[in-house]
Amino acid sequence: MHFSHWIAVTALLSITACTSVFAMEPTQPTEGLMETKGPINGYTTDTQGHHSINGYWIEGPEGLLLIDTHWRLSDARRALKAMRNVTESPIAAVVITHPHSDHFGGLPVFMAAAARDGTPADYYASAWTARSIVNDEHGFRANRRDQFGNDFPLKLPSPTHVIEDGTSAEIAGLRVEFAVLRQNEAIETVLVHLPEQRALFTGDFVNAATLPVLYQGGLDSWIMQLKQLKERFPEVKTIYPGHGDPGPADQLIADEIAVLETHRDEIAAALENDGQVDKEERETIKNAIESRFPDWRTTAGIPERRLVIDRNIDWILRGWRVQGAGGGDAVEFREE
Repeated sequence: MHFSHWIAVTALLSITACTSVFAMEPTQPTEGLMETKGPINGYTTDTQGHHSINGYWIEGPEGLLLIDTHWRLSDARRALKAMRNVTESPIAAVVITHPHSDHFGGLPVFMAAAARDGTPADYYASAWTARSIVNDEHGFRANRRDQFGNDFPLKLPSPTHVIEDGTSAEIAGLRVEFAVLRQNEAIETVLVHLPEQRALFTGDFVNAATLPVLYQGGLDSWIMQLKQLKERFPEVKTIYPGHGDPGPADQLIADEIAVLETHRDEIAAALENDGQVDKEERETIKNAIESRFPDWRTTAGIPERRLVIDRNIDWILRGWRVQGAGGGDAVEFREE
């Protein structure tokens, strides 16, 4: 480790010493309706370990466009009830942004609600997302059944529409544009762009004040894609993330890049010495990340910030990536 880096870390250790007890506490629950604007509405569920998960609905001239459906069936029912207290418009379509179970587990609740209203909803997902969800190739659905029992669906339907990168559609009377990006937070992520609202729904590609979980996808490609995001969607004003509060696009993108680069750079600095990260260096990395992002929430159902960071270190060092079918099993890629 370079001497200058050791000095910086020493300073960070003194800063974080007084906050270490607070950092070990679970982040606080946030369940309820989200503060949104115009036709865009949202509900945050808070399932396990204060795992705060967003689902959105956008009211169009011909019904509702839903984006992501929470984790458990019971979470989705609470979100549906809250939505129905706001609007009685029929559900026209549901988009699932990526194949992590906290974003698709409640899908049957909303599809059944649409069918009961007499207007079966369209269901949109990318090809890899659909394949992962329907075939459960990485065991995410099996893990949730082990964890939640009948509060997680045994089976899930195939999408009625497969999303391809660069395509657009009119859904619920709304103009919608899609981007499909691979190897970022997930094996594949759909970004949903509403140009008239200058809004971008990002799943976990961009979150807000929420620590990333780096067991799937790709760190360097994720950073590169984030840096190119405003070139692709220059008019976007607001990002609606999968976790955390909606906010200004420029700020949320910059924050996501910062937390990912901090993980990467701190680990790279530790590796310069002997190509390994020992116990002391691991603590230095955790302190550096935690001190720079002290109020960020945890995710993946992990209640402690330091534990999320610790596991991220392992995943980055192992180069742990799910590449597709056969890329891992239900034990290896167990979401918490």
